[in-house]
Amino acid sequence: KVHRVADNVWCCGAGTSGDIDALVRQCRYTFLLRGIISDSIGTCSEGGRVSAKPGKDADDVPDQMKAWLPKVRVAAVVRMLRDVLYENDGHIGANLVLGGYDAHESQAVLVAIHPPGSVDSVPFTALGSGGLAAMSVLESRHRSDLTVEEAIQICKDAVGAGITNDLGSGSQIDLCIISASGVKYQRAVVKEESLPMSHGE
Repeated sequence: KVHRVADNVWCCGAGTSGDIDALVRQCRYTFLLRGIISDSIGTCSEGGRVSAKPGKDADDVPDQMKAWLPKVRVAAVVRMLRDVLYENDGHIGANLVLGGYDAHESQAVLVAIHPPGSVDSVPFTALGSGGLAAMSVLESRHRSDLTVEEAIQICKDAVGAGITNDLGSGSQIDLCIISASGVKYQRAVVKEESLPMSHGE
């Protein structure tokens, strides 16, 4: 499931859904309150607001995905999530793949955050029960000079591999593209009936 943490920071979660929802809500509302206060720690006061734009085929995007949230420093979000997880000694079952565009650094950021609070800054990653199958696609096809279209196709194939090779993974592929110009979020970019069937079916 894809969660909107801030205007320019989104994350995917694997693990205990209740823990992930509570953790994301805590983080989202913390930075929402900070965003109300100008120049508060962790928020971005420079530049215009980057609005999330659901894709043309995403009529079913929930209203909370469209609500106003402030732009924040990606590092500040990672720090808060890391601290909460570390303080709970790994008892919060949340594996997060967090991505965002940091206006201060003028670059996109991707990190993997694990239940004990450890953080990996990575060019690509996959977590969860289908993560091994997805990582095999990512590792074999990733290049530093990928176009956006090529990266999208690799992500679709990686998530599709996770769905096909793992009974615990869902059956829907959502797409979230984060850049300096905004966020494009699309649900069900690959139709469920077009996903490859498991062996023996």
